[in-house]
Amino acid sequence: MNPYGRPLADPEAGPRRYRQVVEKALGHPLPLGAVVHHIDGNRQNNRLENLQVCTDEAEHNWVHLQKAAHDACGHEDWRKCYFCKAYDDLKYLKPLRKKGRRVTTFYHPECQKAYKKELKARHDAASNVSTHSGFHNTGLLPSMPAEGFSTVSPALESERA
Repeated sequence: MNPYGRPLADPEAGPRRYRQVVEKALGHPLPLGAVVHHIDGNRQNNRLENLQVCTDEAEHNWVHLQKAAHDACGHEDWRKCYFCKAYDDLKYLKPLRKKGRRVTTFYHPECQKAYKKELKARHDAASNVSTHSGFHNTGLLPSMPAEGFSTVSPALESERA
């Protein structure tokens, strides 16, 4: 057992081998809460140069967010709009705050405005439906047209020009 009560597995085999590889290289156990990230995404590749230690799960999620952005648009510091799904520079996006959590969700103010307008229109349409039909709109989220994974949505591109 290591000082944190985790069993020390054979570093040559078994699950969580990556932790043992990192701990052996560091010369001490990883701190509680530390997460080992596989840089190439292959959990079987436990070479030291493929492993990155994150202080906690939040940092590990952030690493994945940056990689997804880089793979989609070539900019690891850009984020995807929650509504239109297009990647864009953070100067054009607003953070969607969740109490006590690191911000990982962003949106274009124009997209949120369009979403709220469509949501209100659906709600108004649902209130006008006859109760005799037995249909009840549950207020499902409207579908925002995805622009694929383009770097910037066409509507925003024309506004900026």
